Amino acid sequence: MMMRTALVCLLGSVCFMGLVPGASAQTRDDRVERTRQIFAEWDRLDSPGCSVGVVRDGEVVFEQGYGSANLDYGVPLTSQSVFYMASTSKQFAAASIALLALRGDLSLDDDVAQYIPEFPAYASPITIRHLVHHTSGVRDYLALRSIAGKDFEDFFDMAWAVDMITRQEDLNFAPGSEFLYSNSGYLLLAEIVARVTGQPLAEFGRENFFAPLGMEATHWGDDRHRVVANRVTSYDERDDGTQRRYLKNFHAMGDGNLLSSVEDLIEWDRMFFDTANTWAPLVELMHTPGVLNDGTTLDYAFGLFAGEYRDRRTISHGGAFLGFRTELLRFPDDRFTSIVLCNFGAADPTSYAKQVADIWLFDDVVADASQSPRADEVEAPRIDLPQSAMAALTGAYRNPDVPLGDVIVSLGDGALVLEAAGETFHLVPTAPDTFRSIDGPTPLRILFETDADGRTLRLLLPGDQEILLSEAEPVEQFTPTELGAFVGSFYSGEVDATYVVFERDGQLFVERSGSDETVLRRMSENQFAVGGSTLTFTRDGGGRVDGFSLDAGRVRGLRFVR
Repeated sequence: MMMRTALVCLLGSVCFMGLVPGASAQTRDDRVERTRQIFAEWDRLDSPGCSVGVVRDGEVVFEQGYGSANLDYGVPLTSQSVFYMASTSKQFAAASIALLALRGDLSLDDDVAQYIPEFPAYASPITIRHLVHHTSGVRDYLALRSIAGKDFEDFFDMAWAVDMITRQEDLNFAPGSEFLYSNSGYLLLAEIVARVTGQPLAEFGRENFFAPLGMEATHWGDDRHRVVANRVTSYDERDDGTQRRYLKNFHAMGDGNLLSSVEDLIEWDRMFFDTANTWAPLVELMHTPGVLNDGTTLDYAFGLFAGEYRDRRTISHGGAFLGFRTELLRFPDDRFTSIVLCNFGAADPTSYAKQVADIWLFDDVVADASQSPRADEVEAPRIDLPQSAMAALTGAYRNPDVPLGDVIVSLGDGALVLEAAGETFHLVPTAPDTFRSIDGPTPLRILFETDADGRTLRLLLPGDQEILLSEAEPVEQFTPTELGAFVGSFYSGEVDATYVVFERDGQLFVERSGSDETVLRRMSENQFAVGGSTLTFTRDGGGRVDGFSLDAGRVRGLRFVR
């Protein structure tokens, strides 16, 4: 037991040696200092940072800001600082739909086309329930925007996003057959709220949730020109150590675009525990998980993930977009919630929220062997690693005996990005050859190993599961005829984008609308990897290349024609 505990202390940033039977509870000052140590690296006005809140039995036991809300002016972060919430917003859109269902204004099993007539007539109808639980198969509009070469800092609104979604001729899969996280589903929920009620989601949310709950600073971002008191700016660190400021410049919402503060989220959290009041039916519905066609019960409910940490039930949702990183982690059986909102891209609020819970919740739990943290629950701290070192690890990895398809590792947003089985994970380094995920549906640890036969990727999942994948060897030898077969322009009307494939120095490159040229890495006779995408070229009856199908995580089978 002591050896295991010592190993845990080596791996984690918080040591739990004190969690033994009979140990005395930490004083408040001890807890405050231990919490500060989590965020000490950013606890200064020339650095972005995080705002933290801790709630127990409906009472605020701790709230504090670390770092700056705005580096231009050195404004300190506080519990009143207003953050862009990214995907943590989804539970608020889901609550709006749930409220309308409870009122009888709609049914969760209604066809989406009933409210959005321009929605395509797919082979099987898509219901509101499918959207809520990410089982619709609808392609992710943010991934489609990226494929189209659009910058996320360029303006876009609900009309643009709905048009992009309804332009898709195919789905990723048959509705109800799989779970695949899709921002499109929650944007469509926001659109349905507006069409059913005649009120934009921003107005509906204010009247039905934010005003009644006293969430005075919380609002949906439907006006990019609006002056927002205590607004937080987000950042990402460049290779030279300077900070890049992000511009939040869009009106699309439902999947994200809620602005809120730790102080307001504490009021939201109280709703989930005050089950004796009128919110009880809503809370019960929001905790109802999705179910696939085959009867499989999901761990995703209404914008909320059900999980475990240190053998305790959790309800949570995080968010990551344009340098904002957020997490709301609730322990329902302990009536305890940890809130962490950060304004820099390298932040790992899920890990921080767990560490905060270790200090403010688990120090009070009577400890026994079952309460000791498991090794796979304790996250090793992030280290700095040059971009060039991370870039050397990118590529496609595969194992023919595992039904994952190609696992694509690319570089983006200051971290490695791993895409596998339709899911996307951002990875941060904990050692030169070891990474862990900071988002995605399940925690991952990834080891890159090199031997005489090349590089392998060892994928470690919770529960001692392990998958070993070998780096896919590209087909290096091109004949002039082979090169010429793929050269040309390819267009997709579904994203209104053109990809131009051209040859230079015996290598193929692709240049897409609004983006730089990129090398096409040949994986097989007709399949190429580029960034986080796979292009599978097709041929007509005469053997001529006539187009390709693009797969990119939350988008599958997007067709481009020559």
